[in-house]
Amino acid sequence: MNLVKWKPLLAVLLGLLMVGVTAGDTATSVMPTSGHTIISYVTLDGMAFKVYNNSKVALDDKGPSKYYTDIEKLPIHIAGMRLSEKIYKQYMKYRYVSQNDLDALIELAEKVTRKLSPSEEQILKDLILRDLYMDQEFRKMKEQLIHENWDYTARIEATNSQIPPEVQETLPKIYQPWVDILPQGDQTNPSKGLNPLIAVYWYVHETQSGKVIEYTLVFADEDHPLIDQTYDVIRLWRFGRIEDTEYYLVYVTTNKAKFPGSYSGDQTFFTIRPAHLTGSEPYSGKIYINTWNHMMSSQKDTNPQLIKKTWQSYPLRHGDRHKAHCDYSFKC
Repeated sequence: MNLVKWKPLLAVLLGLLMVGVTAGDTATSVMPTSGHTIISYVTLDGMAFKVYNNSKVALDDKGPSKYYTDIEKLPIHIAGMRLSEKIYKQYMKYRYVSQNDLDALIELAEKVTRKLSPSEEQILKDLILRDLYMDQEFRKMKEQLIHENWDYTARIEATNSQIPPEVQETLPKIYQPWVDILPQGDQTNPSKGLNPLIAVYWYVHETQSGKVIEYTLVFADEDHPLIDQTYDVIRLWRFGRIEDTEYYLVYVTTNKAKFPGSYSGDQTFFTIRPAHLTGSEPYSGKIYINTWNHMMSSQKDTNPQLIKKTWQSYPLRHGDRHKAHCDYSFKC
């Protein structure tokens, strides 16, 4: 598969880039550079980007995790974002992804990162499809909650940010492997670290069967053991952020936890292709982060040999999964 279909788009975007940079203000210490930092702006394909020293473009500088690219690579990133959105819409409508589109997306990502081996390409394809499945599971759960709320819409706590008793009683104690948090200096280590929990969002749904609490966990990033740089680009194009968000539901009446596309099952931290499973189990008030992409369980620690950081306090914010996403995504 080649990029013949997408080359005209890249040419147009590159031409726009050559005439689209406008001078802006100056500032210091905006990004890790020495000396005086000059900030300008470029508008391309209807999107505005901040440019540092006429060379580095900030694709994502909204949250704590940043992503910068060389200015000449910006058209490739724009084409990747467009194609990623096309793939997402196709999957949501038909539950189908064109193999040609998938190959083209990976080829674009390789142009801004590195060439993947055939086995690495297959791993990346599996990850893309599993992320699409997770989005589908989230959509199904959202539709179910809306259906259950059909005569309770006035009672959904959409604006009340005061923490209610049921949230105070069910706030999770989160166990995250230290290998996922601390920076790893050894190049042979499968995890780079630096992916700590940075926030927990809560939202209460009133349903006919009782209250359902939606918890969204936000991590600074997620690191694939083999293809992290390329997978980061794919996630950036799809979600507009580097931060990773995962969520689960607590059914207060039955004390059950449901993990739509975020359940770990028996998968362990260094599983190369962890699946976004869906599962339910009794809620213990504990959440074990069991895989590098932050799949969870409330009952089982699948990595007893790994030392954990226990998060008993963390920034707590009111909002659902969409609010958590938009707080960190440049697409919102």
